[in-house]
Amino acid sequence: MESGYVLPSTRGRISIAGKAVAQIVGHTVAECYGVVGMDGSRVGRLIARDTRGVEVRGTPNGLELTLHVVVEYGLNLAEVASRSARASRTRSSG
Repeated sequence: MESGYVLPSTRGRISIAGKAVAQIVGHTVAECYGVVGMDGSRVGRLIARDTRGVEVRGTPNGLELTLHVVVEYGLNLAEVASRSARASRTRSSG
């Protein structure tokens, strides 16, 4: 994970730490229905500001998020993935 991202603004620059974005997205995805863990860890560890299972990369078009999610047995994977992606997009875009 990179150390941070710089966004140009009419009033200067805004720097955002990649770890901060990963924490916000990790907490958001942990609250989604059907998610029981990320990258093999239990959700309880995410609440302790764990960023495992979340990768953040800067691209010319913005941020790229990669999530490694453990889904509850028997649930529709596509539905959980869709909800998790929608929640992380909404939360990380402001």
